[in-house]
Amino acid sequence: TGDHQGYQLWTVPATGTYTIEVGGARGGRDTNYGITDVWGATMKGDFDLNQGDKLEILVGHGGNQYGSPHGNEAGGGGGSFVKDYTNDAPLIIAGGGGGSAGNVYGNSCSRNITTAYGQTTTQSGITTCQGNYTAPTPTIGYGGSGNGQYWGGGGGGWFGDGSNGYNHCGTPTGGRAYTNGGEGGPGDGCYTPSGQGNRGGFGGGGGGNLSGPGGGGGYTGGNSSGYWSSYSQHGGGGGSFNAGATQINTRGGNSSSLGGYQGAGYVKITLK
Repeated sequence: TGDHQGYQLWTVPATGTYTIEVGGARGGRDTNYGITDVWGATMKGDFDLNQGDKLEILVGHGGNQYGSPHGNEAGGGGGSFVKDYTNDAPLIIAGGGGGSAGNVYGNSCSRNITTAYGQTTTQSGITTCQGNYTAPTPTIGYGGSGNGQYWGGGGGGWFGDGSNGYNHCGTPTGGRAYTNGGEGGPGDGCYTPSGQGNRGGFGGGGGGNLSGPGGGGGYTGGNSSGYWSSYSQHGGGGGSFNAGATQINTRGGNSSSLGGYQGAGYVKITLK
């Protein structure tokens, strides 16, 4: 195991060039109203590794989802991370998708799915609603925050946790940074005990709230924004990172089905 619960250590079996592909996890969807799939990013690159080197791996989990009365409370998806444990440096990270806003209630925002997907740049997706309720731009490598009213928790980044959301039936919690354990934050507790039904996914997903689903985790955490009751917005997607050669990076590219869950996070390592 790695330095935190849920982190895995992998020892390089032979010196050579390895292709590493990672996928960030999908944001949560409300099971009553949230039918939009907000996918995590896919990132792929080649890395020269030496026998005996150790890589630390976190595989992101999808944001939690349940049937809420309003449809906007889904948790953000977790990012997937691969770290050079021997040299203490990130190798490749895929940002998770932001939580999905419901398609029925509070849909006065023109929802930009592009910023909600897991991003391919180090910066996360910035959420806005016609120029209103725009969350501050996160510092690269740190967690997301929020703006408006009843927004959710920001996604966790590499160095810093996401900010907590707007207090309503309890405070939605920001996702934890990779360096701080990567836990997803619980959401508001209005309709689900202790905010577990709308918790962010492992890998730094932020917890959801009544007008703002949680931000996705990643190298830089995604934001959350909205204004109850007419304005809700998808959570911002997590930022990504790739130090490899021959890169193939796709924003919102992880719609693959693994273990019966569509959009689950993954890490693949292949000797070329």
